[in-house]
Amino acid sequence: MVLGVIGRLVKVDSDEYLECIAEVMKKHSNTIFIAAGSGNMPVIRKKVEKLGISERFFMPGFVDPHIYGYIIDIFCDTFPMGQGESLSEFMHKGRCYIYIPNDEYYQTFLSADFSQELLGLKYSKEVLIYISNLEQYQKGLKNWKKILEEKDVVLLVKEEFRENLKNIDIGNCRIVFVSNDINVSILADITFEIKSNGLFMVGANTQLIEKETLRFLRFYQDQKVYNYIYSKFMIANKNIFEENGVVIGFYMHARNADGYISCLSRLINNKNLRDKIGNGMRLLMPELYNVRRQLLLEDMRGILE
Repeated sequence: MVLGVIGRLVKVDSDEYLECIAEVMKKHSNTIFIAAGSGNMPVIRKKVEKLGISERFFMPGFVDPHIYGYIIDIFCDTFPMGQGESLSEFMHKGRCYIYIPNDEYYQTFLSADFSQELLGLKYSKEVLIYISNLEQYQKGLKNWKKILEEKDVVLLVKEEFRENLKNIDIGNCRIVFVSNDINVSILADITFEIKSNGLFMVGANTQLIEKETLRFLRFYQDQKVYNYIYSKFMIANKNIFEENGVVIGFYMHARNADGYISCLSRLINNKNLRDKIGNGMRLLMPELYNVRRQLLLEDMRGILE
């Protein structure tokens, strides 16, 4: 099993990153690591020697990424500084990878003062949904019953809206009331919005807890570039883009060093999951390119007209 990264070695020269790689390699004796690129090799070599993985850690220098992109089985993106373009090239080859996304969600979630009850819900298998403009409810909304009747759904509602619920058809959906000052969109797994005479998914925080959320993608309607990708393309190919109901993207995202070790170990042990991620990227990247190209052409036509 070939683990590796292609890019600037200054980003590989991270103690926390190298310690994660070392821990995984010690657990999996069938692995080697290739750090391909130019940079401070002597410094990195000393560090991997201290970590006890020097004999299985290779630094070939600058390489042809088109060749090495097929040699590396799992691209282990660096952190805290990611590799950027080289990771994108690897994704386009339809290969498996792991990375820590550079977003603010995880830190915002950690800093939020949620009660133990709410944290227990968040870390459960139940899917927490939030409707950002519930006050605009009206009878006959498209998707309304389909969403609220989905299994394991919990509707988060702010206390200030408690009295208004008697005029809303919630059916048998479980309701949990939260304080008015809580950032519900951070707590929720999926955020919905009432618009266009229907209820549509407009946001999600589904990469923190392993939950069955792919089924909700068919209700997505927000950013143009993803409307077709999420609600049509991924649903039509859900045998590739899901693993037991979970969006496969969950399995290649880590939120911290411990999560990185756990995710990488799981990918090493599960060839079917690695292949599924690779096939998913092989399908998704050109499709995403075509959608972006089409939207750009539409914008250009609008300007010219």
